Amino acid sequence: MKEPFIRVGYSDWLAKSGSDFVSRELGVTHKGLYTPENSNFTFYFPDSREELDLWISVERKQDINYARLIKRKLKGIWIDPDEVKNLNKIDFSLHPNVSPSRVHDRSFCAGIDPFYFSITQGTTPSFDFSLPDAKYPWFVKTSVIYENGGDVVEEIAYMLVLLETYLKYQRAPVFVELATGRNFFLQIAKMRAAQILVEIFRKEYDVDICVGASIAVRTKTAYDKWANLVRETIEGLAALLAGVRILTVRAFDFLERDNENSLNLALGNQLVLAYEAQLTKLHDPLRGSYFVEYLTYSITEKAWKVAKKIVKKDLAERGLWFRKKLAGERELNNKMVDDRNTLIVAINRFPHASDTLESLPYSPYRDSLIVEKIRFQIAQEFNTEKVKLFLVYTKDKKGFRDEALQIKEFFGVLGLDVEELDFSKIDVIDSYKGKKKIIVFLPFPEYKVDLPPNCLTAGTFSGADIELNFEEPISVFANKVFNALRCSYGS
Repeated sequence: MKEPFIRVGYSDWLAKSGSDFVSRELGVTHKGLYTPENSNFTFYFPDSREELDLWISVERKQDINYARLIKRKLKGIWIDPDEVKNLNKIDFSLHPNVSPSRVHDRSFCAGIDPFYFSITQGTTPSFDFSLPDAKYPWFVKTSVIYENGGDVVEEIAYMLVLLETYLKYQRAPVFVELATGRNFFLQIAKMRAAQILVEIFRKEYDVDICVGASIAVRTKTAYDKWANLVRETIEGLAALLAGVRILTVRAFDFLERDNENSLNLALGNQLVLAYEAQLTKLHDPLRGSYFVEYLTYSITEKAWKVAKKIVKKDLAERGLWFRKKLAGERELNNKMVDDRNTLIVAINRFPHASDTLESLPYSPYRDSLIVEKIRFQIAQEFNTEKVKLFLVYTKDKKGFRDEALQIKEFFGVLGLDVEELDFSKIDVIDSYKGKKKIIVFLPFPEYKVDLPPNCLTAGTFSGADIELNFEEPISVFANKVFNALRCSYGS
């Protein structure tokens, strides 16, 4: 009988712990396992875990009973000013951009972020105002960096620059809102790094600085929207393990609408993590993990160096530095998704080809948008229901399973579903009247084949109407499909 586990000695474990793990996003190389020799990192993390507050973000409101949500331990609502009148006499905290004159007796949690429009619109930040009467008059919305394509180091550097700028101008409590997004351990390390660095400002200026997080918009997809539920759960878990005090959740289908059922799902997800899984009773549970500690240390060190350079610039140049940086980051992110180096489930890998959209939300910026635009354009221009794709096996299909999966995924990313046929049943294709047919032979036959009328061929062979190259970007392959279908429709 085989043993269920391989026996590994201490020397084997030490050898394994010395192997390198490369983080492409952060640009560092670190060891994968913790050893006693690696325990020399010293961080000053907050000493105790505070109670978690759950907020919701409402973008596209549809029939929401806020009172029922409040009963489920909801503490705050990020909402459009026009919706304030619908909240009646509910005890809550409000979106920081709501004008105090519009709110009357409502309580504010967060206040003003003069640099926000410097990042999003390129304007010069102004400090010609009085701070609002809020629990946290200063609002440091670092999530704007992540949501617009920035990496974790740039997000934390932005936080440091704003804390330095705001607290020197006027000493007042601050609410820091980070984004929690893709790459689970990197997000945990980022939020831990934020709290470590915030402690320096707390002690120097003797003010309360609350570190919160919001579920990222950037990581969500319009296609296969149900996968957003899993993404939100994982992103919320990262925030809770990192010890944030406020977590803002949003509906999994917020790109289409916001309704009470969707918001209840989002809220319930995080309530289970926070209270049923008892994560709010743990304080920094990943302390001592060499993997997490090294990432935290690397982000802290790199962000501090970047921030030191930026605070030497004039006030007007600080926000513009980040704005220029983000323009290049978005272009790089798009390329990574197009090349499949950044994997997004249901978008550039493991697609749900039969999923359709009535309309595609082009705003806000999301990593998946570059591929979603291509898929939506094909559906609009050619009506993918009238395009039929066949994978025809000219030999026993058991020997071509890997190639078949690759073909299905390649076309599925564009929203084209695949039907498999044996070569002996190729005449079935002719029964699909009124549809444009694409045939992929696997493998391509060495003899001449009489194709049914109105058919295109696709494959790795020379002379195919749609030549397949599994190494090329999605956009390049999509152009081949576009051109072939356009020529065919034109004929």
